[in-house]
Amino acid sequence: MRLVRSLMAAGLLLAGLFLAAPRALPAAAQTDAAAPDAPTTIILVRHAEKADDDAADPSLSAAGRARAEALQEALTHQPIDAVYTTQLQRTALTAAPVIDAHQPEVKAHIVTRANVPYHVASLADTLRSQHPGATVLVVGHSNTIPALVEAVSGYPVAPLADDQYDRLYLVRRAGDTATLLTVRYGAPTP
Repeated sequence: MRLVRSLMAAGLLLAGLFLAAPRALPAAAQTDAAAPDAPTTIILVRHAEKADDDAADPSLSAAGRARAEALQEALTHQPIDAVYTTQLQRTALTAAPVIDAHQPEVKAHIVTRANVPYHVASLADTLRSQHPGATVLVVGHSNTIPALVEAVSGYPVAPLADDQYDRLYLVRRAGDTATLLTVRYGAPTP
């Protein structure tokens, strides 16, 4: 029952925030004149719980698959224009239900994380410059998501523990102003 209330609370909170926000044009319909004034929404999450099936590139555990579905449920009424994941399957599998639910409008992007500091700075620049007025989902890792949240919002966030999978960071950017909201979704973790 606690899981259902947690999921419902996150979904209602996100739905209320997004319904109150002006809707951006889909990424394909944007023009150079379309979006500098429209707020950009960046949703950042760590990949869901991983399985122990492959040490180098694990898939998702049953709890992870349930969390990926919970993410899709939390974002079900929010149009998503682009999704960024890493090349590792746990991030792609976490994003898959969201991508499937938003086809064909969503564009999926894969980024590598060979050099984490460069990756964070480069991806933050891309999110700010390439998606004005859009809504973007980023699924990353415990060592990149907190730094990326700070890079796109200007607000520091606590590091993620190895067993923390339920944090969802919502950054709204309008010009040089950013707001950050942190919520939990899916089954609670410490």
